[in-house]
Amino acid sequence: MMSFDKKLLIIILLIGLIFVVSVIGYQFYGAAIYSVTITMTSVLVCVLLLEAQRRIRNETRVHVELVYRQLEAYTALVHFLQPKIPFPNFRGWSASPDFLKLVIDTVLLRKPTLVLEYGSGTSTVVIAYCLKRIGAGRLISLEHEKVYVERTKSMLRAHDLEQWAEVKLSPLVKRQIGTKDWLWYDFDLNTLSGTLDMLLVDGPPHNVQNLARYPAYPMAAPRLSTDWVLIMDDGLRQSEQDTVKLWDEAYPNISYRYVDLEKGCFLMSPHRDCESNDRC
Repeated sequence: MMSFDKKLLIIILLIGLIFVVSVIGYQFYGAAIYSVTITMTSVLVCVLLLEAQRRIRNETRVHVELVYRQLEAYTALVHFLQPKIPFPNFRGWSASPDFLKLVIDTVLLRKPTLVLEYGSGTSTVVIAYCLKRIGAGRLISLEHEKVYVERTKSMLRAHDLEQWAEVKLSPLVKRQIGTKDWLWYDFDLNTLSGTLDMLLVDGPPHNVQNLARYPAYPMAAPRLSTDWVLIMDDGLRQSEQDTVKLWDEAYPNISYRYVDLEKGCFLMSPHRDCESNDRC
């Protein structure tokens, strides 16, 4: 279907053409040509207004549905987790409620012993609440900017969740993967006791480098358990989609699927757990 912008361009070109024809026609038909050109222009303007109205109506419907989904997810996670104090803002750079609900469902289903998170924030608090609800498990969250480390630590203290989650300042440094250098969190995963059951990838920001989150899986792979799961936010972005394609090409032992959320999301797990992957 032709986009609104293309239709608008065509109508503008037609109006311009009508104007040119009217100027030329005036030489042969005089002022009588104007009644024809005014009628044709009016029809095109009416078509443009109707198309604009249809576009506004459709965009409004999509926006209302999106807002409803987020409110529905937010209500569900607040009702289930019953936070000690209100959660911080869920808009802007923060994880969306529908993504956090998926995280909650995954934690409750898998009951991970050790969770590693790249990029801290509201998701850190939500995962900590889930582990508290389960009564077992530990979350390690890596953050490369001190201001966000302190902010997340403050949230954990306010919600009385420090027993379940720890935020570590991990500046981005050069790490070699294959023959290429990448900027990644300065943290030695070998210092962790136990293997990783769950990996949440919501950092670093995409403007740090091209395919900013590519190192997430290769760096953590040696420390993953036999029944691991990886969740990566912002699946609508091209960089995250390209990252998953590269992982798929380089590591045939993994499976993945896309989840249609507000910002998009990818779920990865060992290949034997594949459910809805095109290559399976």
